Amino acid sequence: PSGHRFRWHDSPAAIGVAHDSVVEAIDAATAQYSIRTDRIVIAGYGSGGTMAIRIAMRQPRLFAGAVSVGGHMPECSIKDYKELRGQKLRMLWQWGKDNPDYTPESLRRDCQTAMSIGSRVELRQYPGNDEMDTVVLSDLNRWAMNLILSGGQTSDDSNRSHPVVYSAN
Repeated sequence: PSGHRFRWHDSPAAIGVAHDSVVEAIDAATAQYSIRTDRIVIAGYGSGGTMAIRIAMRQPRLFAGAVSVGGHMPECSIKDYKELRGQKLRMLWQWGKDNPDYTPESLRRDCQTAMSIGSRVELRQYPGNDEMDTVVLSDLNRWAMNLILSGGQTSDDSNRSHPVVYSAN
């Protein structure tokens, strides 16, 4: 059975609401728990991955990194090139090799945009057409934990994920 999906809208109002909601959630969490705000990683799947990067680019000092699982680099979202270049936002992009939404042209365009703001991007491609599986999520977790705990050392081959059979448990 398939689950429910939510698609983020690209209108300025929807982007503003999403950004404000994330910032409010961070404020609420940091008020209640001991959270180091320099260790926050924002992530999303599909259009949520695009929105995660968009939100991180709006306020790059708030995030240690941004992860897009199967989403594109947002278009026309860069407002402050100088701040973004100074921050060198770390990003992880993950997508399925057979994902029809990811083409060599879209990857080239996304990379050019990321280079224009000086982002440090790590790209990972996986077999199949859907990125939502245990290997992808394990890699995302490892990338985020390495980024947060070891000061940004995200390319440790000794911790590479290996495909496993997904359990329905």
